[in-house]
Amino acid sequence: MLSYRLLFLVMVFVSFTHLSKAQVTERTWSLQECVEYALDQNIDVRRSALNIQMAKNDINAAWADLFPDLNASFGYNFNFGLNIDPVTNLISRQSRQTSNFGLNSQWTLFDGFRNKNNIDRARLERDIREASYRQMEIDVTLNVTAAYLQILLAKEVLRIAREQERISTLQVQRMSDLVKAGAEPRGSLYELEAQLARDEQNRVRNENDLMLSKLDLIQLLQLPDLDGFDVTNPIDGLPDSEVFEFTEDYIFQRALELQPGVKAATLGIQQAEKDISIAKGQRYPTLSIIGAISTNYSDQIVEFGEQIPQIIPIGQTGDGQPVFSVQQVPSDIRNKPFLNQAYDNVNEFVGVSLNIPIYSRLRIRNNIRNAQLQRQMADLEFEREKNRVRQDVQRAYADAQASLKSYRAAEKAVKSSKEAFDYAQERFRVGAIQQYDFENAKNALAQAQAEQASSLYEFVFSINVLNFYASNELKF
Repeated sequence: MLSYRLLFLVMVFVSFTHLSKAQVTERTWSLQECVEYALDQNIDVRRSALNIQMAKNDINAAWADLFPDLNASFGYNFNFGLNIDPVTNLISRQSRQTSNFGLNSQWTLFDGFRNKNNIDRARLERDIREASYRQMEIDVTLNVTAAYLQILLAKEVLRIAREQERISTLQVQRMSDLVKAGAEPRGSLYELEAQLARDEQNRVRNENDLMLSKLDLIQLLQLPDLDGFDVTNPIDGLPDSEVFEFTEDYIFQRALELQPGVKAATLGIQQAEKDISIAKGQRYPTLSIIGAISTNYSDQIVEFGEQIPQIIPIGQTGDGQPVFSVQQVPSDIRNKPFLNQAYDNVNEFVGVSLNIPIYSRLRIRNNIRNAQLQRQMADLEFEREKNRVRQDVQRAYADAQASLKSYRAAEKAVKSSKEAFDYAQERFRVGAIQQYDFENAKNALAQAQAEQASSLYEFVFSINVLNFYASNELKF
């Protein structure tokens, strides 16, 4: 009976889990929801958050190095053969059991300011990891935005492909009626059916592109499957291009102030300088206070029981009479108890230790040189981050301008292509033009519409990249 209940509970749990996952996937997502979900689920972002916690623990550890430590030791030994009793210091071959335990502490008073510099370095490491965490959030946000816009573009291209297929379907139906009526040759119908097949193929290809675009976003969000997943379209026409009111250099300077990656590189330089100070601190003497208390035990240490007076013969007189003496004799002899020995054998000391480095086989010198090289590497990392930001700003600025021009041109092309197609469609209906000319007009309209959609979403993404660098905000 118990096994059936357990099986039922397992089935309920599995069903609930599957239902919960389905409810997460089977709905329409906004861009904001996608970004928030990705930031919450992304493994790299979560690992980065844990790294921040570890850095905070390192700060606590660096602070704790300012205080004295305290260590306890305990040992129990079995000695055989020739050995020295740790309590009596007597040499013998008698087997014995000994024990020792103690407490010791050391407090560093001066170490060339290494402890202080270690605290400062730990704080810089925490700040670097926090900046890296924010940069990772930005990267995830932009990646999700790019994947989101790619879905919108794929949906728009698919809409155009379906419209082309619908037009071809109507043309095939019309031509079929004309062929049956004997008004048109069957070859014209075959040509239209071939065009319809190409449009169907194009529509299937675009459906696959849309599915792959959704898959890319699904994987970024780490959702279980594609079933029921869709996104909303927050774009209603061409967005404002007010970011063009600022120069490219202004956006770059703002990015240097706001971007966490640049801040992390700047903090890396400061951290490298602290590493140099820590390495140089090894040249200074280390002054410490040392204290310890210890005791020991041996099973060969004995103690005597209560003293009892006894009459003991000590000799005899000249005429042979025995002579006696009263002496105090212990009632028994036993091993001295552990606690008594621990109390009697206590050893305490307090001292001052001064460690002066004289020659370290060039270890200190090499540590300083390596720290100085790390400082140069931090400078190079900062320059590389600046170059990356500059290149991203330049590329986004150029892409935004180019896509805006492309959109304007495509907008005109769509208008003229639509007029040309409507005219061609009417002439084709009355047989004034060949199918080849009609197909050219239809394909030209589809191409112009696809170019307009592509330019629109490229412009939206580029504008948002620029807004991100200028203000760390997405604007839809």
